[in-house]
Amino acid sequence: MTVCILKAALVALTNLTIAQASHNSRNDSALYPDFAALMQTAGDDLDWKAFEATSDDGYITTLWRITGTNGARSPRESPRGPILLQHGIWSDAQSWMERSDSTSAALPVKLFNLGFDVWIANGRGTTYSSGHTTLNAEIDNDYYDYCFVEQAVMDLPA
Repeated sequence: MTVCILKAALVALTNLTIAQASHNSRNDSALYPDFAALMQTAGDDLDWKAFEATSDDGYITTLWRITGTNGARSPRESPRGPILLQHGIWSDAQSWMERSDSTSAALPVKLFNLGFDVWIANGRGTTYSSGHTTLNAEIDNDYYDYCFVEQAVMDLPA
């Protein structure tokens, strides 16, 4: 079942287009300045866009997609297809931008340079994915009434 959910999520990612972003790259950098700074240093200053996905149970998660080096390659032209990087517990998507040393590229950059269409997901409840259609993460205890099952079954397909 998990493999089917992951395949469905990757198909959904493949069908998204950059034109569906709700804002342009300049606004993305303004909305996510910490990630923008990481992309400038650890990300070889690659272009990227932010996307929001709403699950059936109302959680709004943010995904970042590496879109290229100054438009040099469109993600649609990615010869190896899409890849989704999901962080672990007590973390967020910025953790993927960590490098082993200052001379090596971060994993998402390496994957992009190898020809993948790279998507970096932020799990529900993180700084970048604390939205909900009806609940407020700061005041509604019900916001946190979920587990890893909902994250897999609800968030990945969204």
